[in-house]
Amino acid sequence: MKLLICLGLLTLPLGGQDSNEELLEKLEALRERSGAPALAGAVFDAKVTLREAWCGRTEVNGKKEVTAESLWHIGSDTKAMTATLAGVLVKEGELSWGTALEMQNGSRLTLKMLLSHRAGLPTDAPEDFRENGFQVEDRNVRRQRAELAKIVQKMTLKTSPGEAYHYSNLGYTMAAYLMEEATGKAWEKLIEEKIFQPLRMKTPGYGAPEEKGEPRGHTIADGVRIPAERGWSGDNPAFDSPAGGVHLSLADWISFLQEHLKGARDKGILLEGAGYRILHTPVGDNAALGWIKVEDILAHSGSNTMWYATARLDLKTGKGVVLVSNDAAPATTEGMENLAWELIDEE
Repeated sequence: MKLLICLGLLTLPLGGQDSNEELLEKLEALRERSGAPALAGAVFDAKVTLREAWCGRTEVNGKKEVTAESLWHIGSDTKAMTATLAGVLVKEGELSWGTALEMQNGSRLTLKMLLSHRAGLPTDAPEDFRENGFQVEDRNVRRQRAELAKIVQKMTLKTSPGEAYHYSNLGYTMAAYLMEEATGKAWEKLIEEKIFQPLRMKTPGYGAPEEKGEPRGHTIADGVRIPAERGWSGDNPAFDSPAGGVHLSLADWISFLQEHLKGARDKGILLEGAGYRILHTPVGDNAALGWIKVEDILAHSGSNTMWYATARLDLKTGKGVVLVSNDAAPATTEGMENLAWELIDEE
């Protein structure tokens, strides 16, 4: 019976119907092993989606099936979008990679440090600030980020600026604050104007999808999956969106990722090739701006603990892979990571 709710679309006859059915089978096998309510995935190049499949239901024990148009929360895969936005604003002269958050002790946390996780900031904003950020009646996120910046400027850093890698959602929120200060516009407005609209992305939003009928994320209590709340009640605080708050359709996410594949070959529309090389080049170890680079492959995963998304871009072959789920149980995330590497190695 489960196979009846596993659907797929072959958008290009490369590899034939058998190759698309194989992707369907891999997703369904993973769903059965992990218990994930739903999964979707695709293989693509810089121009077209080669294979795409989806299976499962919008929520555990529900009846509605996911579709090709379903919306998925991509968590920290939003970081590549925020880094790309920074690149566009640098190109336009609004700020530079050396634009910095000035700390009270005289240290300077540059935009590039913040986006490569080398600013010395902790992983997240202080817990009390995060709790206040959940107040649904307060949606002036630009003001919240400015208030948070004042707190950050007084912090004791974990390491000296630029010295070492430490993954930081807070760093991306502060990078967004620098962009907002430079332009006078909220990050949400900037990313819509500079990224989503030029790439003709119609579905991006912030927080968990709110629309009835869309997939819902899931928490786990005593081994039982429970559908999460919709909207901001089912996500991290709104001020943290630059670090991991975007949801969108699989097709729109692929459009963004295809732009990076094109950019790596000097054919992007948002940035010239040199701009993309800055984004794709690791700073220090293997952390690039919005990406982790493993040889010729850009990789990143994202989760707000209720959803999971992972992407791979092979800059050598020009192929990409994305996988998404409305679940973040260990069996799901481990299976998705393994499958993403398997699929990119096949191409």
